[in-house]
Amino acid sequence: HVPGLDDEICSTWDTVAGWLANKLSCSVCLVRLPHTPMATTVYSVLCATEVASNMARYDGLKYGFSTIKLSNHHENVLPENTTIQYSSTRSLGFGDVVRGRIFAGNFFLLRDQQCRYLDAARRLWRLIKEDFTKVFESVDFLLTPVSPSLPISVDEFTKLDNRTRTTLDDVCTVAVNLSGLPAVSFPVSLSPTRGLPISLQLIGPHFSESRLLSLAAKLEAEACFQPLVNHKTIIDSI
Repeated sequence: HVPGLDDEICSTWDTVAGWLANKLSCSVCLVRLPHTPMATTVYSVLCATEVASNMARYDGLKYGFSTIKLSNHHENVLPENTTIQYSSTRSLGFGDVVRGRIFAGNFFLLRDQQCRYLDAARRLWRLIKEDFTKVFESVDFLLTPVSPSLPISVDEFTKLDNRTRTTLDDVCTVAVNLSGLPAVSFPVSLSPTRGLPISLQLIGPHFSESRLLSLAAKLEAEACFQPLVNHKTIIDSI
């Protein structure tokens, strides 16, 4: 199983695997994705470098939000004011997370650091994708948790270091996105201790969306999970 996996999630995982084997006549086996634990680290490096590159355009002169109302054309701005314009625009226009990724991305893109971080992340990215390719040579779909820990309320989430928590909880889903594979999550049952949904996900090979959704629909029907809120009431109140 996944390191650090909560016992309730592990039990739910085993239950749904039993549905596949006993009620849907599927062959169930264990597989290994040895490089998946590195997925969040790889994602963090690749995402930061892309953010740094993409956000460089938002300088307050040509694109996006600007903190200074310019009365003249951009070319008339004095050079000594340009740095102030960049700094004030990005300080107020970007949140802490975005600014942090820009700083990290520019660091990873430094010539002296590319080999140590960016090139290493790209090599691991390839290995993560190869893991899935090899696994799908012998199985049709993968059944995994959505996160290794139980869900918490919004109030609890805001009180914690949610950036760290999100990074830890993404370990089961980030590798799927890095590999460009189709996946669908579905609620199975309520946690006895938390009273919030425990969900699993199905992952398929490329271009398997139709079969993937069909199997997910069968598992949803088996779970008979009842919505916690009345969606119609919410929609009608808008």
